[in-house]
Amino acid sequence: MDKTMMDEQVIRIIATRGPVLPVLIAKETGSNTMLAGAVLSKLASDRKIFISNTKIGGSPVYYLKDQAYRLQELYKYLNEKDKRTFDLLKGGKIIRDIEQDALTRVSLRSIKDFAVPLEVTLGDQKEIFWKWYMVSNEEATQLIRDYLKVQENERPARKEESAEMPEREIRKEHEKPLTNFVRQEARNEEAQPQRREMQQEKPAKKLKTEETEKIEADFTPSDSFSGEIIRFLKEKGITIKNIEVKKKNSDIDLILNVPSIVGNIEYYCKAKNKPKINDADLSSAYIQGQAKKLPSMLITSGELTKKAYQMLGKEIRVNVLKL
Repeated sequence: MDKTMMDEQVIRIIATRGPVLPVLIAKETGSNTMLAGAVLSKLASDRKIFISNTKIGGSPVYYLKDQAYRLQELYKYLNEKDKRTFDLLKGGKIIRDIEQDALTRVSLRSIKDFAVPLEVTLGDQKEIFWKWYMVSNEEATQLIRDYLKVQENERPARKEESAEMPEREIRKEHEKPLTNFVRQEARNEEAQPQRREMQQEKPAKKLKTEETEKIEADFTPSDSFSGEIIRFLKEKGITIKNIEVKKKNSDIDLILNVPSIVGNIEYYCKAKNKPKINDADLSSAYIQGQAKKLPSMLITSGELTKKAYQMLGKEIRVNVLKL
């Protein structure tokens, strides 16, 4: 069968049957599971269909964009803890990460089909909220604002505080801080995130400011910290694909190719030049990696706080390298 015809047939089957396993595609097309899996992977890579993180018998399901709501049918394949977290998030629509117990925080990071992480700026601090995947950005923004307003009203006011609630910004990655989140709605507005190995996200456009300077293709250091990072990575045989200085001698974003026994693996990396790395720093690096559909790394000249150390590997997965 012609490749184009095969692709079209597979899409028609999914449109008719809903989220499917490769074995069903193999049966319907008269092929084998290996060929069906290859066709599905290619269609997912081209973002013509999408793939779940939840698996049935070790295999994900494949679906069309407008079938995202049907991912809830995978509920019965979740473990008991993830089912409780699913119910909690679906009922509340948003969840504040720091208010949850450790098991729930781990579970929220596991049910990626249903929980979308949001990085919220409160004054000079950053926190993670989670939203139900079918909730729009606009609704989630209002829900978070209403939630924070209630929290503010319930907290006893200090004399030095103004009667008005301080302004809070909910930021969306690569955008001016007038809108919502660090991560775009992936299922309702664009598409569900794919598995890391199947995605190649286009680099986001960024504006140059006094504190944000993009280093050109030769990666010439623009300050002493970026020079130190470039030398450090070169010594370890890690290739830099992109490097962006967010704040001179302090904060750098990178995209790296890290060698492994299975070939190069692309990573999002945050480099921080500060004496103490706290849990917010780790969470921010993790969320940025999730937003780019990449594993996360953090390079630092400092030490992890006790809380950050306890969080590492249990609640979030970030590879930490010490300069």
